[in-house]
Amino acid sequence: MKHDKTFITIGAHAKCEREKHDFYSTDPRAAEQLLANVKFHGGIYEPCCGKGCLSIPLAKAGYNVLSADKFDHGFGMSGVDFFQTKKMPDGYANIVTNPPYNRTTDFICHALDILQDGGGYWHYFSKRNI
Repeated sequence: MKHDKTFITIGAHAKCEREKHDFYSTDPRAAEQLLANVKFHGGIYEPCCGKGCLSIPLAKAGYNVLSADKFDHGFGMSGVDFFQTKKMPDGYANIVTNPPYNRTTDFICHALDILQDGGGYWHYFSKRNI
């Protein structure tokens, strides 16, 4: 890995039963807050797009969004495994996502490996789902 930081996710595995594929839709307020506070330069890759809860508002705000997911949740390109992505898609400088909590650290580390200099990573985390 080209980064030198260690990430630890605390509390990502609750003792209660988890949803299939650890899928939890993003709270709509997350996209509202993100758009109110962050300006992205370049396209946005959403590798865990689920039902489009982040992708749709980002696209409506004028961003070029590439939406993909390993599983078919009825939105974006399904069957795309983020961990098989060896480099950022052409024209996309940022990753905005709400990945499965049971793979949080893996997602962060892989994102840092494939992001180009100047690219950004934004990760949704909700304490209510852990």
